[in-house]
Amino acid sequence: METYLLSIKTAFIIFLIVVSIVSIPFLLWQYKKYGYIHYFHTFIVYSLLLYGISVYCLVIFPLPTTFNTCSIQKLGMQHYSLVPFTFVTDFLRETNVIWNSPMTYTRMFKERGFIQVVCNMMLLFPLGIYLRYYFCYKILQTLLIISSVSLFFEITQLTGIYGLYNCPYRLFDIDDIILNTSGGIMGFYAFSIISWFSYNKKTTYNNKELSIQKL
Repeated sequence: METYLLSIKTAFIIFLIVVSIVSIPFLLWQYKKYGYIHYFHTFIVYSLLLYGISVYCLVIFPLPTTFNTCSIQKLGMQHYSLVPFTFVTDFLRETNVIWNSPMTYTRMFKERGFIQVVCNMMLLFPLGIYLRYYFCYKILQTLLIISSVSLFFEITQLTGIYGLYNCPYRLFDIDDIILNTSGGIMGFYAFSIISWFSYNKKTTYNNKELSIQKL
């Protein structure tokens, strides 16, 4: 948990630096294009920027203490896992849940395997919402972008941040891509469902108002 908090704190500091550099040009561009500053639009853009930086920091941190990461790894260490759905077999092997005893089901919420799966799915869950709400992308576009972003993260880890470290310091895991992408698609559909209910509720309300006016 401390590592995650450090990553988020680092991301926030980077975010503040970036915002201090780009805010004036961005606001001037917005005013020149629209004739006014759209504050909600600005908030969405800044929140997306903070989210993007935070996710990247969570992916790459903590950094190794040396650039010569090969020297601190065991000979023949595996740097990739290409077998899909290994997380399922790992969870079933490690879990303390007794499947014929429902009283034990709550144990899974404290287990490493379950928490790791949830975190991997939640990593790109907000991205699915942004792509649906802000960019108005369709499902296939969203699927392509989210899977590409997840692949980018895994390649970043496999290459040791593109050669900055001489050996990968994290595992390239096909399961991460599957879970990240699944979470992003869940975010896409979650927002779509909420929007649908919100639209229908508003339409129903407007119809009732119209009926009352006719009476």
